[in-house]
This record gives sequence, C-alpha cells and structure tokens, in this order.
Amino acid sequence: CNAEYHGETSRTMHCRGEEHLKALNSRAKESVLWAHCESHHDSQMMSFTMKSTGYFKEPLTRQINEAVRIYHTKDTMNRKGEWRKTAVPRATYSRE
Repeated sequence: CNAEYHGETSRTMHCRGEEHLKALNSRAKESVLWAHCESHHDSQMMSFTMKSTGYFKEPLTRQINEAVRIYHTKDTMNRKGEWRKTAVPRATYSRE
C-alpha cells in the first residue's frame, strides 16, 4: 500500500506518533490510520512508519509545507476536512 498521511505539529514527532498509535490501537473512529485499515485492508490492523519531512521556524511555513505535500500526494489518507483548503494561492503583482 502506498497511501500517505501528511501532518504537521509544533510538538515532537514522538509525542504525535504516540497519539496516532494510541488512536490506531483503540480503533478510534477519529483515527485516520484505523479508517485506512477499515476502508483499504478489510479492517486488518496494519503497521505504519513515520518520518520527518522538515523542521520549520514559523507555523505558517510548516502549514504551507503540509498543504503542498497533501496537494501533490496521489493516494492520501488525509481527510478533506483536515485539508483546510490546501491549495496554496498564487500571488502576483504588477507595477503601476
């Protein structure tokens, strides 16, 4: 399975990863990992890996990076409600 979930957090990866694992193991309905197991793997518990894609000084930069990564992911586990309108607007200016 090549599905990916992209998330951003201001906390440590360990802390956020533990939350995801707890939700997965309890089969919580709000768990994106468990929802993926249910919908794509006949409710079989799957194993997942987690890796850092970057560290950011400003929250906005981190959130834009997440939005761009979700936008370019073909098989995403991110729910549309989480996307917060991930398309990044393009800004242009003209001289007058």
